[in-house]
Formats: sequence, C-alpha cells, structure tokens
Amino acid sequence: MQVVRAAVRDTDWMALQKREQLYKHFSQYYAADLLVEITEKTWQFVQAPTDLYTRAEVTAFSSVTIRQDNAVVTANISLIDLDTNNTEQGRGIFYLKLTASGWRIVKMEYIWQTMV
Repeated sequence: MQVVRAAVRDTDWMALQKREQLYKHFSQYYAADLLVEITEKTWQFVQAPTDLYTRAEVTAFSSVTIRQDNAVVTANISLIDLDTNNTEQGRGIFYLKLTASGWRIVKMEYIWQTMV
C-alpha cells in the first residue's frame, strides 16, 4: 500500500513551521484521532531544538487484508541510524480506512526487534 510506504519514509514535515501545515501535510497519510495525535506529537517535537538522525524504510509488505473500506497492512521496516549505519528491524501494523480522499491510516503499531 503506497500510503503506508510514503508515511513511513516521509521527512518533509521537518521543514514545516506551523501546526496547521503539519495537520494538512499529515492528512495525506492519516485520518481520525491518529491524524490529530501525530500532528500534536510532531508539533511538540519540532518546537524543541532537535535533529533527526534516522531514516525509516518499508522493506517489504508481509500481509495485506482488505475488507470493503477497511484494510490491515503488515510491513517490515528498517530504521537506519544515519551516523552509525546501525539498523533496527521491526514490523509495523497499519489499520487503514478508505475515505473520500483515498486510503488513510487510522491506527498503527510498531514492534522493534533487533539492532544490527
């Protein structure tokens, strides 16, 4: 699912300066309460003097189940430390809803496994 891959690897939000911009940006991936939660947590993150030294990538989709206007997608994810090249492997479970704007993530869970 393209929306999951795009949401995982997105870093364009780092250049946004206003909460409303974040909300609009994230609305291309997320919906419902998760959209509000991601916007608020990201707004708090960008207000602090921090840098992001990791890159996330979907390496594979291990399962996709679609039932009418709902979907559950399980993806293998790599989180790469850009300074050390250490990689953490994990799995993301994404719950999607088909909206008037397309598929949007309404819930997600991450399970991180190992450092390589």
